Amino acid sequence: MTETHTISYQDLWDYLDGLLDTPEARRAVETALMRNEVLAAEFSLMRAQHRVLNQTPASVEREAVPERLLNVVRRARRAVAAGDAKAG
Repeated sequence: MTETHTISYQDLWDYLDGLLDTPEARRAVETALMRNEVLAAEFSLMRAQHRVLNQTPASVEREAVPERLLNVVRRARRAVAAGDAKAG
């Protein structure tokens, strides 16, 4: 990451997870958060979400996805596929 590097959401998630591999990368994120209020506000929400996800019991990951939600995803996929077919 250089000083001109734009901080991405992936950079922010990696920062939260402790996955940024260099001190320079961590400093770049910290500097961007200090200089950009909008980014800092978004990061605050990400941090809250991260906290909730880390406190969620592992058993939740094994729960079945509700059929109603699956239907929404299926409809969205069909709509995207239909749009692609029209564009092609």
